[in-house]
Amino acid sequence: MSQRRGQLAERLPALDAIESWYHVPLLVVFVGFMFWIRVRNWRRFLVDGEVLFSGNDAWYHLRQVRYTVENWPSTLPFEPWTSFPTGTAIGQFGTLYDQLVATAALAIGLGNPTDQTIALTLLFAPAVFGTLVAIPAYFLGKRFGGRFGGVVGVAILALSPSTFLARSVSGFSDHHAAEAFFQVFAVAVIVIALRSPSARNPSTSSSSSAMPLACAGRSAGPSSRGSRSRSTSGRGRPDSCSSASSGSSSSSRCRPRICVARVPNTSPS
Repeated sequence: MSQRRGQLAERLPALDAIESWYHVPLLVVFVGFMFWIRVRNWRRFLVDGEVLFSGNDAWYHLRQVRYTVENWPSTLPFEPWTSFPTGTAIGQFGTLYDQLVATAALAIGLGNPTDQTIALTLLFAPAVFGTLVAIPAYFLGKRFGGRFGGVVGVAILALSPSTFLARSVSGFSDHHAAEAFFQVFAVAVIVIALRSPSARNPSTSSSSSAMPLACAGRSAGPSSRGSRSRSTSGRGRPDSCSSASSGSSSSSRCRPRICVARVPNTSPS
């Protein structure tokens, strides 16, 4: 198979480049599709120049974002319209989400965004967060199935008509899409961080596993007693061999069909 592939690579010099970069255009297509399908109806939320939202919680987040834009990075400490008519402290409801949206509105408005700019930024926020989920999803799939597995994971995410899609369209400006993004991002970071030491340093693993094979190959010989080599002392004892890895202190002692190797501890401290 490898020889056939090598012949094909000689005939098609671009084969290696295709194998190295094929995932990039596919990811661009899937990510672009994810964003388009979430924002394609955004104009329906503009009525006479006013930005409207779907659901009730989006209006709460609009008040939070407005306050944070005026008092950045502080968020609204008390909300009179929540638990009306008494009001309540609302520090537990999506403060990071509101801070991120307010920061984006400040950047878009060059430090002084209009009320419509703030509302439009919040209008597109769920679509942006929903699309960004594709990035950690790709690395999760790549961790378990290589580049192709990552692309397949993003494709499934892009083509799934699920609650995740309904909660991440423009206009549904609640914090659910941001929750999904940060959850998948956290899982991807943990999975990548928990890789084994041999996966981080494959050269060490391959060299340590190759030493017994090389030793066994050197010590293998005819099984008949008459063909056994004798030592210079004439005692009929099999020859022994020793090898040392270049640049390291590891050593091994070999006997026929038996190899005892000492490998330095390479686990991280």
